[in-house]
Amino acid sequence: MRDQLMITAIASKVDKGLYFFNRRLEVLRTLLRVCELKSDPYSTVTNAVTLTEVRTFKIKEVKAYDSVTGRKLLQIYLSMISEDSTCFISKVDESGGGMYVVNIYKALTQIATSHLESVVLERFGSKCLRIFRVLLLKKHVEQKQIEDFAMISAKEAKELLYNMFSQKFITTSEIAKTPDHAPSRTFYLFKVDIHKLAQHVLERSYKAMYNATLRKDNELTEHRRLLDKQERVDAIIASIDQAGGDDTQKDEIEQTITPTERDQIDTVKRTVQMLETSEIQIDDTMFVLEMYLFYANQDRLLKCTQKKKK
Repeated sequence: MRDQLMITAIASKVDKGLYFFNRRLEVLRTLLRVCELKSDPYSTVTNAVTLTEVRTFKIKEVKAYDSVTGRKLLQIYLSMISEDSTCFISKVDESGGGMYVVNIYKALTQIATSHLESVVLERFGSKCLRIFRVLLLKKHVEQKQIEDFAMISAKEAKELLYNMFSQKFITTSEIAKTPDHAPSRTFYLFKVDIHKLAQHVLERSYKAMYNATLRKDNELTEHRRLLDKQERVDAIIASIDQAGGDDTQKDEIEQTITPTERDQIDTVKRTVQMLETSEIQIDDTMFVLEMYLFYANQDRLLKCTQKKKK
């Protein structure tokens, strides 16, 4: 699942009309599989993998890239992947035809950020998303700068910033000119803390999942009699079809459900389907954020260990 997230992320940035699109994803998938075999699954950056290792694995798998031309093509594909704007893959050495590492933490950070941007868009709208992206790009920004970069009026920027701040999607830092921290002599810089925001959205996702599941269960329980009746009718009609019965018999059975009941059943089914779709979307978000937070903690532990060694 983790590897598939990275493949999907890179695929979304590549023109699917390009003739090398599928080959590029195949090579990426192979590279990730080789890295998985050689690396600790919990490491934030994989061990280096050579072009020769990827080529050998690919030859065993589908007898591809066995020729000199195939080797050159593989080298081109790996170079393209490593030069991709996502920067998930890095070329670290030239030996063995080139050595590549996968930065798992960086990949999941970008994927999590993309999910958080989607949440901002759905919750606050496109203008807030523009502000959010400005903060991601510029790190620490004053309100006046946000107005200029996002091309939003002062009044609107103030309202949108307050809305996101009140719901903990952005934070502020104070830089005082004087020791008394007087508001008139203090700079207020807005910023996005991806780690804290991921934790916040994950908590909200847990609540949303609980509410969606509870609502679905309530809908099914409340209308259980009607749904059971529909199932019985469907089963009887299916048995009539198998027995070679005529349409008159089926019509008589179908008429046992009144138009009002049928409308209620349709409404319940639509509601349940909508809730199930929501559950799937929430589950995807939860998985991405949980993976990101796990590797973020791994990265912090690694840095702490390195500091202690120094």
